[in-house]
Amino acid sequence: MIRLLLVTIPPILRDVLRNIFDGQPDMEVVGEFDDGIDLLLAAGRTRADVVIVGLENTELPGICSHLLVEHPHIKILGVTADGRKAFLYELQPLKQMIGEISSEGLVAAVRSAMSGSAGPRSEA
Repeated sequence: MIRLLLVTIPPILRDVLRNIFDGQPDMEVVGEFDDGIDLLLAAGRTRADVVIVGLENTELPGICSHLLVEHPHIKILGVTADGRKAFLYELQPLKQMIGEISSEGLVAAVRSAMSGSAGPRSEA
């Protein structure tokens, strides 16, 4: 089971994401937070595999850098506020552009991140 945390995502987009992931037999949303500060504690407590975070722009919020250091196994999927683009972040820290997303594309990105086959990486 892939354990997901949703963090700092606008309410409407959060509802859409929850509906997408609730329909997946291998994924479970284990928490939702409006405040990034709660993220560090919640990541360890929930044993999250993937954190999906809302992005103001394409840059990773500072709290996520701390998260990657404290929990190097976690993958971070940043989703733009309009829900149209996503970026995958890992400890290195590298960012991979996922591009325009759909429900199927988002689910595939989470599965790829967990399998380690997220495709070619590029720093951005």
